[in-house]
Amino acid sequence: MDTRAVLRQWLEFMPDPKPTAWLFPSENGKTPPLKDNCWQRSVVSRLKEVGLQWANFQVLRRTYSSISEREGVSPKCGLTKWAME
Repeated sequence: MDTRAVLRQWLEFMPDPKPTAWLFPSENGKTPPLKDNCWQRSVVSRLKEVGLQWANFQVLRRTYSSISEREGVSPKCGLTKWAME
């Protein structure tokens, strides 16, 4: 499925169909989600489960870069490769 098709599908589920609505709204639908809220709710909780609550975004970014380099994958295209596996 290409990006356009995925976005069209997403738009069908949006609570506010107006062209001025946020594409990825916060829970109240009137503002964009805040990065700190997303980080705390989605990432930190999972890091705590595996004992890595001390890790921050920079640690995760550098780890990804190091693993990509070790595996001979360009960090710029590595996500595409890993996502397709």
